[in-house]
Amino acid sequence: MIGRLTPRERRIMLLTVLIAVIAAVQIAIIRPAVAQFRHVRAKASISAQDLSRLKNVLSNREKVEAAYETVRNRITSNKTPEREIIDILQSVQQAAEDSKIEILLNVHSKDEPLEYFNIHTIQFQGRGELPQFLQMLGRLQDPQLGLKVTNMKFVVKNFKLEAELTLTRVVYSAAPEGAAE
Repeated sequence: MIGRLTPRERRIMLLTVLIAVIAAVQIAIIRPAVAQFRHVRAKASISAQDLSRLKNVLSNREKVEAAYETVRNRITSNKTPEREIIDILQSVQQAAEDSKIEILLNVHSKDEPLEYFNIHTIQFQGRGELPQFLQMLGRLQDPQLGLKVTNMKFVVKNFKLEAELTLTRVVYSAAPEGAAE
């Protein structure tokens, strides 16, 4: 049958078969390969974004852990609770004396044990002038002391200012018994 075709018809038939083969290759191989390539490229882009987010999370985690260690070191004490309370009372007394405040009361009022922390509470009452109290409070804000003023009340009595302060210090303690670290 091919032998009866003219050279022109053979060229047309060859061209038709070639076009059919190219179309089949396009449909069967090239289109799926291009689709797969696009899919892989999209996944790679998503993975790159995920990696960038994970790097940010890791960077933030390292910053948070460093900040946590700083705070933990600041509130961790190797002293006994009794020694810790004595030191707090002495620090408050020293700040009041340095600020020329008359001490009316400086006592440990309670401890609040929490799972990993102890909260020591000190009650202070003193008499003086407002600038003296501000100076005392400034001295007590030393990060090494770790004291927090949780209550403050000022009253004028006999032309003198009297203050009642509640101070707390949070101290990190060892893990409770039976707790896994």
